[in-house]
Amino acid sequence: RVVLRCRPMHHSERFPPVTVRMGVGKVGASRPTPMRGPVTHKFTEQSCCGLPKGDEEWDFKSLADASDSVAIVIEVSPGAA
Repeated sequence: RVVLRCRPMHHSERFPPVTVRMGVGKVGASRPTPMRGPVTHKFTEQSCCGLPKGDEEWDFKSLADASDSVAIVIEVSPGAA
């Protein structure tokens, strides 16, 4: 599971909703596994954002390299999807 957290900000009430997509892949690969999402989230209402159940589980072990590292890609765009 990957969770994106936004730390409290000054004037956070003006922070608009965002669209988030996530992908996980092998380190050094040109592309991660297919991106999941999008999810629209308001960090002013909840500090953490993740994918919905059914999309939130990743097989990190199958993607890990010899040092047990994986690449995590998170795309954050302004506005709703």
